[in-house]
Amino acid sequence: MIKAFEALDDAGQEALARDLEEVFESWNTSDDGTLVVTGEHLEVVAVRR
Repeated sequence: MIKAFEALDDAGQEALARDLEEVFESWNTSDDGTLVVTGEHLEVVAVRR
């Protein structure tokens, strides 16, 4: 996500940020000003030592 954002010009960054905010708000189940989004999968990262 960071690479995609950095590859855009200022107008593109603003548009992407606006689009992402719309997506997050459409899935937000909170009514107290926080962001709560239900996920359907879990990603686990393990480091072997």
